[in-house]
Amino acid sequence: ITGDEEGRNNFVVTSGTGSGKTESFLLPLLARLMQERKGGISPMGLNFWWERETTGGDSSWHHSRHGMDTYLTPAVRAIVLYPTNALVEDQIARLRQAASRALTIHGKPLFYFGRYTGATIGSTRDEGCNEERILEVCSQFQDPRIGEMLTRWDMIAAPPDILITNTSMMNIMLMRDVEAPIFDSTRQWLRQDSENKFTLIVDEL
Repeated sequence: ITGDEEGRNNFVVTSGTGSGKTESFLLPLLARLMQERKGGISPMGLNFWWERETTGGDSSWHHSRHGMDTYLTPAVRAIVLYPTNALVEDQIARLRQAASRALTIHGKPLFYFGRYTGATIGSTRDEGCNEERILEVCSQFQDPRIGEMLTRWDMIAAPPDILITNTSMMNIMLMRDVEAPIFDSTRQWLRQDSENKFTLIVDEL
């Protein structure tokens, strides 16, 4: 454990395979999210944009957390960095389990998470999505109703609480303007309250 002048601590956890290293950071992280949401979660339900009518009515695209912005500021509360995509996929599977249990208890997503890698759907050159892209995304859905965000355009519009990526993709994101809203939203959230804390997790260092 190392500290700084402001009393913040950084932890390094080393142990054997299957000994609980992932749980040592995942449980405190989820506990912090629960503490932030102790006053309740948004009364708004998810915006199922992938099920929207493609003809008639409002044809504009809105991200999956549309309407919740004033209740809970979309921002990255934690970034989990991995050296390979295989390790990213393993972590996403664990979060899906936790999110599914939370959905069963509360009836709505309690937290939001997303995998942001080269395999993530939604070209950053796209201005939105159309029927063809929606069909492409739907064919790869696990269960977005639990709070998993699956497209780049969705995460850029309203960042997930937990962003999981790899070091190469993070390097690219920090150099491109198109992903700047993710970091701008996070900066804004941190400035809202001194109790808001950002967590950076580097797994498999």
